[in-house]
Amino acid sequence: FLFPFDTRQLLFYVTSFDRDRALSRLLEAAPELGVTDSHERVNPEIDRKKRVISRDTILKQGEQLMAELASSRSLLEIQYEGEVGTGLGPTLEFYSLISKELQRSDLQLWKGGTVKIGSEEPMDEDKTEEPCVEYVFSDTGLYPLPLARNAKSSHKTKVKNKFQFLGKFMAKAVLDNRMIDLPISKPM
Repeated sequence: FLFPFDTRQLLFYVTSFDRDRALSRLLEAAPELGVTDSHERVNPEIDRKKRVISRDTILKQGEQLMAELASSRSLLEIQYEGEVGTGLGPTLEFYSLISKELQRSDLQLWKGGTVKIGSEEPMDEDKTEEPCVEYVFSDTGLYPLPLARNAKSSHKTKVKNKFQFLGKFMAKAVLDNRMIDLPISKPM
C-alpha cells in the first residue's frame, strides 16, 4: 500500500466516526496537536454509559447490553457487581471475558477441536472438583461451524442470534477502540 497501516487506520477513524471520537483519536495519535499556547483547548466530549454486570452470567448480560446500546455512540464503561473497580480495567476485562465465553464449545459456533480448561481459582482440599469448561481451539483460527441441513430451527435461531451479537460486540469494540481476544480465521 501507498500509506502505512497507522495512517490508514487514523483516516478510517477520522472519516467513519463522529467529530468527538475522531478528535479524541487524533489527539491520542498526535498528542502535540492538543498542546497550544492559547486557552482555546478543544476537548472531545464523548458520552459514557456505565453499566454494572455480574460475572456469573456475563455472556447473557453482554447480549442484553449490546442489544440496548447497539444504536448508541456512547463509550461503554463496565463495573462488576460487588467489586470496587470501574473504568478502563474492568471494561477491557469485559471485552476479554466475552471473547472467551464466545469460544465455549457448548455454543456450537466454531469449527475445531475442544480444549478443557478448569477453574482459575485455587482449589481447596474440601471442595469438590468443579467441572472443566470446554473451549474450541484451532491452529488456523476460529471458523464458523456449518449447520446441517436437518438442523432444528430453534438451533439455527440460537446460532444466528449469537453471530448477530458477535457483530454488534465487534462493532462496539471498534467504535470504542477496544481489542477483542477472538482468534477468527484469516481469509484465504
